[in-house]
Amino acid sequence: FELVCKSEINRCFKLACRAVGVHPPLELSHYQVKFVATSLSDTSAAATLYVINSHVSMNSLTHSVPRIGSEDASPVGPTSFEFLL
Repeated sequence: FELVCKSEINRCFKLACRAVGVHPPLELSHYQVKFVATSLSDTSAAATLYVINSHVSMNSLTHSVPRIGSEDASPVGPTSFEFLL
């Protein structure tokens, strides 16, 4: 997926992202991404932004756990995502 970011001078930037989530809410490693000054059309500036899933509990009493049929719960959870920015 892509995050579309807008600068203070209304320039738009697309950030290519990939993530695997088990249980929302997911967290971002940074809530503000700062790039160094660059000239127009320069693509050399880069920043890394991580999407973090801090939820690791498999307790089916506190939340739904993924399962296929009547088998045990799978360690890989649902594919719903929530970004709290």
